[in-house]
Amino acid sequence: MDAGQIVGIVTGLVVVVVLVTAVAFWAARRRRAARGRAQDLEAELQRLGVEAGSALVRADERARLAEDELAFAQAELGDRETRELAPTLRRARERLSEAFHHNQLLHDHVPDTDQQRREWSARVVDLCRSADASLDELDRGLAALRQTVRSTPDAVDRVDAELARVREAVPAARADLERLREQYAERALLPVADNPEQAERLLEFAGRSTAAARKRLTTQQVAEAGAAARAAEEAVRRAEGLLRAVDDYEAEALRAEAALGAIVAESRAELAQARALPAAQRAGRIDGAVTALEDALSALPAPGAPGDPVGSLTRV
Repeated sequence: MDAGQIVGIVTGLVVVVVLVTAVAFWAARRRRAARGRAQDLEAELQRLGVEAGSALVRADERARLAEDELAFAQAELGDRETRELAPTLRRARERLSEAFHHNQLLHDHVPDTDQQRREWSARVVDLCRSADASLDELDRGLAALRQTVRSTPDAVDRVDAELARVREAVPAARADLERLREQYAERALLPVADNPEQAERLLEFAGRSTAAARKRLTTQQVAEAGAAARAAEEAVRRAEGLLRAVDDYEAEALRAEAALGAIVAESRAELAQARALPAAQRAGRIDGAVTALEDALSALPAPGAPGDPVGSLTRV
């Protein structure tokens, strides 16, 4: 074997060793990378599992506290007042029941795939969030109910005070109407002529409503008491508006009278201008408008006579 052959053999062996080493190194790197990915995946799944378990424990404890709160409210106020809150708690419990089922699947003796572990952990977290949303709604409902319990007696007292105040204004409104009848025609007062009587009927209804509200409070029927107080408050508000309309009518009539005086003067000037036009130019629409305006002006009451300033202004 000559020197060239020996060199070739040695070179081939070196190449083979290098290739084997490179393949072994590459395979080792792949194994390390695969182990790293597997470790990362397992760490992620472990984290998801811990998150799901923590969320489930927190939501379940919160639901237990909410059950106690609702039971206390039912004992204090009765089932009728709290019946609308029970379905909210039931929805939360249904979500948690499903979450417990998925959590059981994660921890039973049956092996789970990585995909199953990921999906079930995420589902547990989502269900706990949904249960939390229902429990938030329940908390708001209980807070509103407690606020109603605290505020309804004060609301009834407030409405009673407003009722007394508005009732005192009825005689003054009647007196204003009698005085207005001396100045304006009956047809002018039609929008407000019955307002004191209507206000009295509304105030009588409000009085019965506040009495009913107080009776409901003595029997812990808070929702019904609150509804009666709100009905009374609305009736008092409407009665006050009717009486205010009587008080405002005179100002509106005076504004109409002032405007009417100005428009009458303007109308007479325009009539003079229209009559000065040639007959051929007036024929048709202008003559018709002149006649209509003259009729409206002639229908105005004599100075000092009761009239309807708003209606007269509209017609002119």
